[in-house]
Amino acid sequence: MNVGTFTLAIGLFLLLVNNLTTMATEAKKTKQIMIYYGEARKEIVRQVMACSRGCLYGGQRIYPDNILKPCKCHCPFFSSGTACEIVDQAKLNEFITSHGHKLKKPKTY
Repeated sequence: MNVGTFTLAIGLFLLLVNNLTTMATEAKKTKQIMIYYGEARKEIVRQVMACSRGCLYGGQRIYPDNILKPCKCHCPFFSSGTACEIVDQAKLNEFITSHGHKLKKPKTY
């Protein structure tokens, strides 16, 4: 085996290792983003449920920006005309997309 072939083999091996490392890093980032949005979704759903309970019991409801406001029994994520029970998934998804970065970041594993 001559020097050129050996050098080429080493170069290709290092390129393969680099690509695998990059793919692993990207997969980890994707997992972290998925965990983040999963946690963001759980937090929003928790706050929406708190909002609903506050409305049903005549108290205050917690808006997603954590500001206590008087309960009007129409949370931003509920379908209009419902008794604060049915979440409008489109509105909820839109909120997650636009406000997810403001929520507390979850722990990464």
